[in-house]
Amino acid sequence: MAANENGNAKSGNGNGKAPDGVTPKVRCAIYTRKSTEEGLDQEFNSLMRNARPPESYIASQRHEGWVTLPNRYDDGGYSGGNDRPPCAAEALAGHR
Repeated sequence: MAANENGNAKSGNGNGKAPDGVTPKVRCAIYTRKSTEEGLDQEFNSLMRNARPPESYIASQRHEGWVTLPNRYDDGGYSGGNDRPPCAAEALAGHR
């Protein structure tokens, strides 16, 4: 999820700069989920593996002002049928 400093979805004139020429900071949270706890105790698990593509994409947009938030939000052991996984709610609540 990408949001500007006010918590709003990123928008603009297409060049990544505000009308005053300043590139606004776009804070990006990374959220991952795995439906079972199997393998989560491994040194490198699927939550970590699933975080890599968004980390790479955010890094590729650094010139547009995108930054990865320091906290990663991982819900291990929560299926897609659970409509209130704790870390998803935390990510949304903390960055609105």
